[in-house]
This record gives sequence, C-alpha cells and structure tokens, in this order.
Amino acid sequence: MTSDIPSSNKPATEAVAPAKRRKTRRLSAKKRAERQGLVDIGAILNEPLEVLKNGEVGKMAALEVVIRKQVKKALTEKTLPAVMAVIKIAIDNNLVAPHPPAQGGVIIVPKFVSEQDQYRIFTERDDMSMKFIFDILRPYYEQRQN
Repeated sequence: MTSDIPSSNKPATEAVAPAKRRKTRRLSAKKRAERQGLVDIGAILNEPLEVLKNGEVGKMAALEVVIRKQVKKALTEKTLPAVMAVIKIAIDNNLVAPHPPAQGGVIIVPKFVSEQDQYRIFTERDDMSMKFIFDILRPYYEQRQN
C-alpha cells in the first residue's frame, strides 16, 4: 500500500494546477422561467387577442378588450362601481389628461367693488386664479347679504 502523502526523504513534486473552469453565461430571467416551466403573465396579458369586429376576425389589445367590457357593463347595469372601475382603468393607464388651465375669459366685476380691489384683480400676476379673485370678492358679497 502506498501513500499519496510525500515522505520527508523524497523531494516534493509540484501538483498540477486544476483545469480552468469555463464561465457559464447566466440565463435571463425569462429563459430561466421558461426552463422551470413558469409562465410570464405580463406577456400573456399584453398579447393581442382575436375578436370579432363587424363579423370579421381582428386583433385587439387586451387593455382595449377590458375597457370595452367594463364600459358595456357600466352602461347596461348603470352601477357606480362599474363606472368607477372604468375611470380607474383610464387613470391607471394614463388615458386621462388633466384639464388645461383656463387661458383668458371674461370677468364682470360688480360696480360696488373698490378701485383698489379692481386693480388687484386685473394686475398681471403668475398666481392669477379664480380662487384669488373669489378671495377678493367674497367680503363684498358677504356684506351685501347681511
């Protein structure tokens, strides 16, 4: 029986360096999921669906199908939760734009407003809003009602 341990009377020989391991590329999350048999729900939900349009088969985005179905339900059942669901879907998918600020218009100031307050209303300001104008006019209307 021989020992692999070198004896002290024999000179030590250098061990052979192990072969370099080949680096393996890390798979993408999508590929790993496919290999494990998992399903990408986002891809399924965003995939176009086949629908009948005017008796012909056509493709429609899944979001459009959901919105159309929910709108139909809101109109037929006339329920507030169905209408709110349509509004929520529109807001979540950035389909609703904020109302642009009013540019221009006509303001009729009553004769009983002092000249100083008229000047405050009609001077050019960045924060010119209806709230600002109503805050100036409110005391006059409250005084007229009392």
